Amino acid sequence: MNRIIDVLFVLLLAICIDSKSQTTTTIKIYFVDLNIETPFRIECDNFKSFFKTEIDSIIIHNRTKIRTIVREINKLPLADDSLYTLKSFPDTRMNLKLVHGNHTITNLCIDRFTVYKNGQLFVLSASLKSLITEEISLYLKKPKKYLYRCNTAGDRMH
Repeated sequence: MNRIIDVLFVLLLAICIDSKSQTTTTIKIYFVDLNIETPFRIECDNFKSFFKTEIDSIIIHNRTKIRTIVREINKLPLADDSLYTLKSFPDTRMNLKLVHGNHTITNLCIDRFTVYKNGQLFVLSASLKSLITEEISLYLKKPKKYLYRCNTAGDRMH
């Protein structure tokens, strides 16, 4: 009986350690103004080299904020092929790096409308965009509208 309890304890410990290693501990956000126009698409791999001196970055350590952002990322809907014909990266203006407890990194590339994560294209939700721009606004000490520009109809683009 003690042997079974010992085995169960070791299994439970292994499960707890594994779940802890998948916990996001830090979020690093590299960004430029979402509305910067370029003559061609900026793929995720070229983001830092193209925008070199224009990139700002912040690091989020607050566990509550991290959990909220990760929850929103996990709720993102897949992009509909009929609406988003692009099968590759978005026109990257933001790069999020989710650093996990086991030191692995999940990389997200974001433009004004989509998020590329783990080989899949998702629709950028208003709630995730709001959470990220709020963090950026706190960093910049400027109002949220800094990251929004009006289109010709006067509507805020989200």
